[in-house]
Amino acid sequence: MPHNIVMLAVDTLKAYEGLIAADLTEAQARAILEVVKTAHEAWLERLATKEEFARSEVATKVRFEQLEAAINARFEKSEAAFNTRFEQLEAAMNARFEKSEAATNAGFALVRSEMKETEARLEAKIAIFKSDVLKWFITLLLGQTAFLVGVIKFLK
Repeated sequence: MPHNIVMLAVDTLKAYEGLIAADLTEAQARAILEVVKTAHEAWLERLATKEEFARSEVATKVRFEQLEAAINARFEKSEAAFNTRFEQLEAAMNARFEKSEAATNAGFALVRSEMKETEARLEAKIAIFKSDVLKWFITLLLGQTAFLVGVIKFLK
């Protein structure tokens, strides 16, 4: 019997009387009603009871909860993998920045060192230049003084 056929309660006495009135024998009427009764009982056995429906509902709810837990676990696993990968990338990026910063600082330190060496050389050259200028100035001053003394003696 197909699942979509609905069996209703049958008034067997009325059905019996109707079959007899249709010129069926008593044995034929009883046989037909027995088949209908057997089919009706089989159909009733296939109907879910309230307890069976409740058990099915609980089982479905448990299955949905299991599926939800599995999905949540999968999301958590994916999130953990993402976080791990993100942390790895962040660490690699930070290491590259630190390496770049160290190289930049080393470059600046080298430039500072070279500037200090250049400054020391310039200061030494300036000191020599001052000394030379002072020597020439004193020599020139002494020469002018001697010249003036000579001019003064000549004029007297």
